[in-house]
Amino acid sequence: MLIVLIHWVTIIFISLSFGNVLVSLWNKILKKEEGYSFFDTFYLGLAFISALAVLLSLFFPLNIYILLCFIVFSAVYWIFNRKLIVKLYNMMRQTVSSLSLLTKITLLLVIAIVAVRAVQAPLIYDLGLYHQQSMMWTEQYSVVPGLGNLHGRLAFNSSHLILNTLFSYHPDYYAPLTTLNCLGSLIFFIWLVMKADRAKSVFLIIGVFCSFAFIFFPLSPYLSSTSTDILPGILI
Repeated sequence: MLIVLIHWVTIIFISLSFGNVLVSLWNKILKKEEGYSFFDTFYLGLAFISALAVLLSLFFPLNIYILLCFIVFSAVYWIFNRKLIVKLYNMMRQTVSSLSLLTKITLLLVIAIVAVRAVQAPLIYDLGLYHQQSMMWTEQYSVVPGLGNLHGRLAFNSSHLILNTLFSYHPDYYAPLTTLNCLGSLIFFIWLVMKADRAKSVFLIIGVFCSFAFIFFPLSPYLSSTSTDILPGILI
């Protein structure tokens, strides 16, 4: 569980920094100041990192050294933007303090449920069928021309698998720990609950819990896996 939490903090740390960089570039291009929430910035950061990882994978293996480069860049970014960290912390503290007791309890339950699911063994057969092999190739080599001739599945060029390769944790002789789907789902569920709390609408609250039930329970066996359907579905 501790490794999962460290993993989540690392992904959030990197995603928020790259999300803020993307927002800053976008605002400079448009010559305006558009504000984005924590949730929007996180997903924008993931999309930006995914695009960069796909580009890097053409020339380099996506190993721990590439991840370290992302971490170092993020650390340097936050050092030069210390005021932004303080602003983000104050905003999150005010937001949490403004939530009702029922909402806080609901959030804790959601976090606990998803965290427990994150440490369970994935139940998707695609992980052992070709996801793991594809990720191992991506981690050890740059793009290998003709690899798909060995097996068509190795030519399945999924940016989600590349992103999982970058963020996966796998000590020797153990299966890789992939918590990206769990984290993406968790942040989405938190957004839903907070949205319902602010709306103060019974119908919206019912809709939120129906959405949680509709998304979480059918997909819960696959949240700890490398399923390529969960994050795109959440974004849609």
